[in-house]
Amino acid sequence: MTTIVLLLALQQSPVSSPPPAPAAAVATSDGAAPGPQEYLVGPQDKLDINVIPDVFSDKNVTVDVDGAFQYKDIGRVQAQDLTERQIAARVRKMLVDAGLHRDPTVTVQVVAFRSKMIYVNGDGVQTPQSFRIQGNDTIMSAIYQAGGFNSKAGSTITVRRRGGSGGTPVEIKMPRSDVEQGSGAAARFHLQDGDVITVPQAGRVFVRGEVNAPGTYDLSQNAKTVFDMINAAGGFTKYARKGDVVIIRIMDGKPKKIKVEKDLTTTVQPNDAIEVPRRRL
Repeated sequence: MTTIVLLLALQQSPVSSPPPAPAAAVATSDGAAPGPQEYLVGPQDKLDINVIPDVFSDKNVTVDVDGAFQYKDIGRVQAQDLTERQIAARVRKMLVDAGLHRDPTVTVQVVAFRSKMIYVNGDGVQTPQSFRIQGNDTIMSAIYQAGGFNSKAGSTITVRRRGGSGGTPVEIKMPRSDVEQGSGAAARFHLQDGDVITVPQAGRVFVRGEVNAPGTYDLSQNAKTVFDMINAAGGFTKYARKGDVVIIRIMDGKPKKIKVEKDLTTTVQPNDAIEVPRRRL
């Protein structure tokens, strides 16, 4: 499995709501690349084609299973995996090439999204489910539809995408903060049919030694330092050697001791073991 890891700077404040739907696209050039979050049309989507003069407009045109649609009696237009503005450019060119208009203004808008299904799963969302893409859906708006993040959600989101022409699936990883803010790679990412969005749990940490409640505790966005984990474990006992706390972490298949900062702000990772030694009496 090919893994593409997009390492981007983390940011802090989350977005409050999904972005609004985009307006209808105006034809420019047929070769224009899709912009941020532009929807790619697929079979069974319905389109409104608006042309000035209006005699060339066509409403509720259905994209057929072959990815094309019949535009009036002028001809067929290939639409699958194109944006609204790319389809508008094709319609415009067809009108000009047929000698029906010298310089028409053409807009295309998807009025019914029926072609693309995505999936949201993982222990880090409230209600894993599948649903159809609604044109302007982003990773964050898809997660909203799955009930949003729960308290145990991790800091990395994975999108698994089918490989082209039966190729190997691809996994795209990005920071949760970028997904929440709509920044970095998440700002340029548009969902495709069959995408699987996975939000894993942040993982667990073992706390042992001189704490009041030794055990295993969940990491989360709000609990990710040694200080947080020791608080979760009931705090130090009166015998704790507070200045000598260490993390035992498996690195390259071997356990390694990592010295913890005196203020306990050292960040922990999934499967770390925090050890609080006993002071000499």
